[in-house]
Amino acid sequence: MTRFAAATLLALLSMAVTWPAAAADLLSGSYRPAGEQVAPDAPAPLRVEAGNGGWTAWFDGQPQPMQEMGWAGLAKLFPNVSGGHDIQCGATGRLVFCHVAPGTPLPESDAVSSTGYFTADTNGDVYELERLP
Repeated sequence: MTRFAAATLLALLSMAVTWPAAAADLLSGSYRPAGEQVAPDAPAPLRVEAGNGGWTAWFDGQPQPMQEMGWAGLAKLFPNVSGGHDIQCGATGRLVFCHVAPGTPLPESDAVSSTGYFTADTNGDVYELERLP
């Protein structure tokens, strides 16, 4: 990823805003990298729990507050997608975690989401995730 793309992602992370409480929660759950097998007794690499005005994202057992991104930030991540789509993203300051419709192009990448979940970090790395049952 280019420095411009990484700088854009950092700017988007700083634009996280809290949506009204009535917004649907599309992010809560447990996730692993798409296609990666996890031992049955192993904790999920990423767990997201709804809270007051946002979520707590648990990475490797460490909690981080995550705020929902508003449409201004989403429009920069997904310039060809308008409001009303099944998109929700949260930002922790280190990464953006999103639910999108399968088939949505992933930001700053030539990839397309097949699972509907992905994360992008401040290094510009994009990872597709799958939700655990």
